[in-house]
Amino acid sequence: MKTPKKVAAVMACTMVCFILTAALPVNPLLTSQAWMLLQPETAMAHNLDVGFSNITLKEDGLRYELLLLPDELSPILNLDLNRDGAVTIEEANQVKPDLEKFVARSLSIKADDADLQSKFESMEISQQGPGIPMVKLNLDYTFEKKIDELVVTYDLLFNVSPLHRNFVTVTYIDGSKKEHNFDKNNRILPLYKKEQKIMLEFSIPDWLLLAWNYIWFGMEHLFTGYDHLLFLLGLVIVRLKWNEYLKIITAFTIGHSITLVLAALEIVEIPGAIIEPLIALSIVFVAAENILRKQYKSRWLVTAFFGLIHGFGFAGLLEGRFSGEVALPLFSFNLGIELGQLAVLLVLLPIIHKIGQTRWKVQTVYGVSCIIGVFGIYWFLDRVI
Repeated sequence: MKTPKKVAAVMACTMVCFILTAALPVNPLLTSQAWMLLQPETAMAHNLDVGFSNITLKEDGLRYELLLLPDELSPILNLDLNRDGAVTIEEANQVKPDLEKFVARSLSIKADDADLQSKFESMEISQQGPGIPMVKLNLDYTFEKKIDELVVTYDLLFNVSPLHRNFVTVTYIDGSKKEHNFDKNNRILPLYKKEQKIMLEFSIPDWLLLAWNYIWFGMEHLFTGYDHLLFLLGLVIVRLKWNEYLKIITAFTIGHSITLVLAALEIVEIPGAIIEPLIALSIVFVAAENILRKQYKSRWLVTAFFGLIHGFGFAGLLEGRFSGEVALPLFSFNLGIELGQLAVLLVLLPIIHKIGQTRWKVQTVYGVSCIIGVFGIYWFLDRVI
C-alpha cells in the first residue's frame, strides 16, 4: 500500500474511533464499561482481590501489620469520602472507629484458647508497588504469660469478596521467616502448636496452597491489567508466521521475567511514575508500527525491550514482599502470568489467523491498531499530567 493510502487509512480509522466515542451515550452499559477501562486506576491498580499481612513475633507479644486495598473495603466502609478516586489518611481517620470494629470482629488471635485483645497502634496509607495505595493497619498484641499455642483466624472480606486472598509473612523470634496465605477455604494459621495435639489427617501441603495462590494471583494480575492485554493484542494482531509469534512471545516472556524478579526482590527500583507512562508509550509504539511498517522481522527485539518495562509493572504489589521464602512464590506468580498469557493467545491467535484469510485483513489491523493507539495515548497523557 502506498504512503498516501496509509495516511488515508489512519485518518479513516481515527474518524471511526471518534464516531464510536460519540455514539457511546446511546448505550449506557457500553458507555460505563468503556469509561471504566479508560480510568487510570483501572489500568494501573488491576482491581485485585488481595491483601497482605506481616506478623512479627516477640517474646511478650506480636505486631500485626495488615494491608488492604481501599476498593475491597468500599462495600463495607466508604473510605473515599470526597469521591475523587484517591483515599487519603485524613479520610481514613474519619472512619477509623468503624474500621477498628470491623477488624476486631474479623481478625482473631488466640493464645492457649484465649482471645487476645488488639491495640490499634496506628494507621497509614502505604504505597505498595508502583502507585498502588493500600490501607495499612498496625496492631499490637500482648502475651500475659508464656504461651504454648498461638492461632490466627482471618475472616476479613470473604462475604463481600469471595476471591479475596491475603499473603502472609511470619517473622519468628529467631529471625526465620515463613510464607502463608489466607483464602476462603484456609482461614486458620497456627503459629505455635502443641506437638501432642497434632493429628494425622489428609490435607493439602502448605507449600502447594501457597504456590497455587500465587499462580492464581499472577493470572488475575494479567487478566485485569488492561494495558498489558492491549499491548499483547497489538503485538499479535498482525498476521505472522507461527515461528515469528513464538519469537515475539518468548522475547516478551524473557524480558518481563528478568525485571519482574529484579523489581520484586527490590534489586532494581524504578518509580511507578516513570514505568506506567512508559508502558502506555509501548502500546502507542506497537500500534503505530502496525500501521506504518510492512515488515516485522525485528519485532522480537523491540518486544524484548518493552518486556523489560512491563516486568516492572507486573511486579506491582509484589515489590518488597519476598523477605522469607522467595523462590516458590516468585516462580509461581510468574508462572501464573505465563499461563494467563497463554490462555489469551489461545483465544486470540485462531481469530487473528481466520481474519488474515479475509479480504478485510488490512483494514482490520489498521482499525484495531488505531483503537489500541487511542487507549495508549489517553493512558500516557493521564499518567504524566
